[in-house]
Amino acid sequence: MNVFPSSKKVVSLLLLSVSPFFFSQTSEQTPVKRINTPSEIWPTNKNKRGDYFYEMSISSFPGYPAENAGSYFTTAKGNVVFGKMSNTASWPSIKTALAGDDHHALPRQLHVAWFSPLEDKFYEGTFNLDTAELKKDFDKMWRQYPNDSPLTAGMYDRYSIFSVGVAPGGQVVLWLSSYTRRKIIGTFQAKETNNISWKKFATLNGIGAGVTREDYVSTAKENAATDLPDKLQQYAKTYNWRPRIEFAGATEQQTVQPLKFDIYYNNGEEESQYHLYEKENNYRLRAVPKKIIFRFKLDDDFVYGTGIEPEEDDAYRAFENMAANSDDKTELVIRIDNDMNVSEVLLRNGNRQHKLNVVPKAVGKAAQREKIDALIE
Repeated sequence: MNVFPSSKKVVSLLLLSVSPFFFSQTSEQTPVKRINTPSEIWPTNKNKRGDYFYEMSISSFPGYPAENAGSYFTTAKGNVVFGKMSNTASWPSIKTALAGDDHHALPRQLHVAWFSPLEDKFYEGTFNLDTAELKKDFDKMWRQYPNDSPLTAGMYDRYSIFSVGVAPGGQVVLWLSSYTRRKIIGTFQAKETNNISWKKFATLNGIGAGVTREDYVSTAKENAATDLPDKLQQYAKTYNWRPRIEFAGATEQQTVQPLKFDIYYNNGEEESQYHLYEKENNYRLRAVPKKIIFRFKLDDDFVYGTGIEPEEDDAYRAFENMAANSDDKTELVIRIDNDMNVSEVLLRNGNRQHKLNVVPKAVGKAAQREKIDALIE
């Protein structure tokens, strides 16, 4: 993952720059060693050959065990292979050995192959990617909400992680992530195949020579859930909504100032919305949220915040009933009572509203350490 140090010397260079999004390759800048990435002139992630630094992972949908059977990216300079498939509760999982953790040309095609023991099938597919659009994403850099961690980007963020997810019936999702954002850049349909031999697959995954396909399938079925998950179509649907905080104690003199929304979606996407850099809390087509972590200020020297996790089935029913029309402008309203607890979470559309099933939580409070100013463009 691309991360940048909070070096005072680098920050000074940024603040003196006319535009934080443009740095001349010929200007004199101090090389900075970044954590878990090659040393290079900051902030570009391209090497002298014009290749980009990126990481790669492949995972299966939660509850759907699967194993990699030879997946890779095709680039103008050769193939870049994926490592072992991760079977975890997160979707997607990026906590896995990353065989592609290096500089490479951007991918032209995605080739995905895996074995599904619950279905007793091999799946395979090759899909074209829009390299020109990927280049735009990789050349993009944006301002990150300031923080004090020496291990994470305190000023800027950029895309640098490819994540592939596989699901029942040959479904494939490809995400592109930064430190704070993750978006879907492609959904594909692989096909069942007989072109992959069990011997080749077993060798690739270190399965013992004495383990037959029948043994492997039988063991997997014994340890897995009875029903295969099939929620990707539901997860993919988007609605026109925005988050909002309401404080019961707010008066005309005491207003709520949102600072940050971190929104995690069931479809694997992630979004960080910073009020400092995005003055307008705009309605946008968004998927149904899995979790929202938020911070806000009142008229004092403290920062307040906590998180909410709507109950999944209830949230999907509510969004479908309240915001099925993409023209509908719907708010997810987080209400804070005078005792600084999340009293309720509402889905509100005009005069209609639905109370979501959310576990009440206390709102935390911390002293604001310093004033945070927006960077000068």
